Amino acid sequence: MIILVNQFVDVVSPREFEEAFAEVAAFLERQPGIIRYDLLRHLDREDSYVNIAVWTDLDSFRTATTGERFARTAAPLRELCRGVPQLFRSVRSFAAGATAPVGGAEADNAVSGQFR
Repeated sequence: MIILVNQFVDVVSPREFEEAFAEVAAFLERQPGIIRYDLLRHLDREDSYVNIAVWTDLDSFRTATTGERFARTAAPLRELCRGVPQLFRSVRSFAAGATAPVGGAEADNAVSGQFR
């Protein structure tokens, strides 16, 4: 499991950004390997967002985000802000009420699509 953390800064228009993000999200939701994503807006700054997306594996993420269709879909979003994407692998996490170990190798080997 890998986690994309993409900070979007200098957002020109929050409304336009969220509409453009919805188009990208609709594309990604149809791609194999995506488990979950959350788009978060900063509490005090309307021009700052973070997207946290969980993918089953690095190959699925790269396949989904390197093609021409993704580039065309994401182009309007890229015109509205500056993105700072980073990829991570979970080392340890906590989920209230979880019935299985969360984080590290246990999470990597989990079959469930539950966010960990």
